Amino acid sequence: MLSELNPTEFARLEPFADLLEIHLAVKAIIHGEVRARVYVNDAVDPQSVLIHAKRSFLAGQSDDDAFNADVRRLFTEKILPGTEAQVLYYAPENWSEQIAKIFSGRSTLKRAREYYRFKELKFDWRAILPRGFAIVPVNAALFENRAIKNLDALRDEMCSERASVEDFLAKSFGLIALHNDTLAGWCLSEYNCAHACEVGIATMPPYQRRGVATACSSAFVERAQEHDVKEIGWHCYASNLASSATARKVGFEKARDYNAFIVG
Repeated sequence: MLSELNPTEFARLEPFADLLEIHLAVKAIIHGEVRARVYVNDAVDPQSVLIHAKRSFLAGQSDDDAFNADVRRLFTEKILPGTEAQVLYYAPENWSEQIAKIFSGRSTLKRAREYYRFKELKFDWRAILPRGFAIVPVNAALFENRAIKNLDALRDEMCSERASVEDFLAKSFGLIALHNDTLAGWCLSEYNCAHACEVGIATMPPYQRRGVATACSSAFVERAQEHDVKEIGWHCYASNLASSATARKVGFEKARDYNAFIVG
């Protein structure tokens, strides 16, 4: 039977944070920086855990049949209704076989992913920013400018990790690439915790393959360092060659290959 932990009990998740160490989200949840619901097989001595925020994480002992049955029930009754799919990360790797069993009869797609860590900035973004573009900070004033197009897409991205735009502005930071009065792309911090963050980046289709992502993410790294961020992580699907190429070009190095499931 699942037991739900209170936020005051999240310190019990530290061993699982070690298993999921490439996912800063877990550390941010433990430290109260990100809201989440946490379910364990034993509230006193947890051996298996399901962490559910905007994304979900399974970790620890994978062969607890009662826990796994409750995980399926929770996804079926509470997590999946109202959403197209849920991204599910896990550790260790032997969860892979169990996840296929837990969600038997449902749509499950296993996807290869990559994790990069920032090492050394290779560009001055000012020198490589394409002509006609500007790098602008994400702040409250940005959303007061009604002339800028595509801001709804930015709002959606900000809320993909934070509870609201206001929550993002209070706890995270980011930059956008602006072309005239149109949002061309963004680079946002995710799961800020202590002196670390992860990267959320996108370029709108009309502006891709023009160097916008490289300039914007280089400017983001500079901004992160100004915020005293010492560690920056970058996740992407292995099939997203543009993202991985941008990460390497800016100064990130691959640290891990891993897998995730998309459950629908």
